[in-house]
Amino acid sequence: MELALSIKKTPRVHYRLGRFKEESLKQYGIDHLFQSVLLNPSSFCSNRWLKETAAKREIKLKTNTRKLLTDTFNNSEVLEHLKTINQLLINGSVKLPNNSILLASVAFTDFIAGLNADEKLFGIQTTNDNDEEDDYGIDISSIAKSL
Repeated sequence: MELALSIKKTPRVHYRLGRFKEESLKQYGIDHLFQSVLLNPSSFCSNRWLKETAAKREIKLKTNTRKLLTDTFNNSEVLEHLKTINQLLINGSVKLPNNSILLASVAFTDFIAGLNADEKLFGIQTTNDNDEEDDYGIDISSIAKSL
């Protein structure tokens, strides 16, 4: 599976590797489950395994805690969190207690932002800590020096 991941990083490969490590090898695989959810936040299986594993390891998100999916991730049982995700996927929105409507796209965007901000909780180490590369992986320091 590591070979498959080195060829192409897909949500499915991350999910299968994370689940295999956690379930069969009893190793740390939550980092792969985390990556799987980031790549495909609507994946029911990836969300279930990430939530179950995070609960087992007592990991709670620290960013965007007042957002719907982050709140259910931190404070609800696995089935309640999945029920919320399912409702968002089926209906495209949910009605909040204050009678406002939350669109699925906004809920998932907020959840991904919170996950990204808290990536270190899941063993993810940012590989590029310098600001010399832009969002496309291009080293902008050489461009700036040539101007």
